[in-house]
Amino acid sequence: MMEHKKEKHVSERSSQSFFGDPWKVFLSLVVVILLAYIALNSKPPQTNRGDNQNGSNQSATQARATIELFVMSQCPYGVQAETLAKSVIDSFNGEVNLSVRFIASENADGSFTSLHGANEVAEDLRQVCIMKYYPAKIMNYTGCIAANYSNAGSIWQNCAGSNSIDSTKISNCSTGNEGKALLSENIKLGESLGIGSSPTMMLNNNTLFSTIYAEQIKEVVCAYDPALNGCNKTLSGAGTTTPSGGCG
Repeated sequence: MMEHKKEKHVSERSSQSFFGDPWKVFLSLVVVILLAYIALNSKPPQTNRGDNQNGSNQSATQARATIELFVMSQCPYGVQAETLAKSVIDSFNGEVNLSVRFIASENADGSFTSLHGANEVAEDLRQVCIMKYYPAKIMNYTGCIAANYSNAGSIWQNCAGSNSIDSTKISNCSTGNEGKALLSENIKLGESLGIGSSPTMMLNNNTLFSTIYAEQIKEVVCAYDPALNGCNKTLSGAGTTTPSGGCG
């Protein structure tokens, strides 16, 4: 009995010693708060299910095939290819991804050269900025520009506004170092592959082809994977008008 009472007395004294010391209580609370903060802020980042900075329209996990479209923004063939490629991508209901890349050269001083001159470079810069800040709206924007692409410098703000794109934000990006960095990164793949003709398309980093007809784009994709949802659709009505001139 005496030993039992002694153990109980020691236990009570230890408990009173801990809770009676305000510093120990304070430090314990700090530790608990820090652990809770770490737990709340250590969640994995959300996966971006929209476009990437090259204008991709689907997430990598959702798409079963990817088309890289290499164009010049003021090339009539390239402009039509962008418009038709969007209709093809839409027909596959998210199973095919589209990534737009520009054909241009970067100079030693950080400027760029493109076949159709400074106005084309300026539009390339605007579009890569839109790809970054408004990826879900880039294809609608280019569809608007396509109506009068040779005068993109005069109409781009209207096209931006009609798609709820902040033209001031895009202007600041495209005329500064940020736009240059984005375009420099965008054109690297085309340069490494020696692509100089607009439009050129590449399926799944392997098959290179060129066409301005929606049905032909679909046929190339479906030859790779006939089970895709869009393969049972006919797109022959699109892309029957050939623009004059060529690029590259």
